[in-house]
Amino acid sequence: MKRAFVMGVTGYIGGSVARRLLQEGYRVTGLVRTLEASERASNPSWGGLRMGPC
Repeated sequence: MKRAFVMGVTGYIGGSVARRLLQEGYRVTGLVRTLEASERASNPSWGGLRMGPC
């Protein structure tokens, strides 16, 4: 499985890129500023997205 790292995954562009990569079969890890941002951005439809603070 291919992997991708997306910075700003809770933003408009970063979120769109992350969703597209997941659709293409990538294992995506995203960077967020705070843990609270990652909790707000949790979306079950994103499947394999893993997020962590910087």
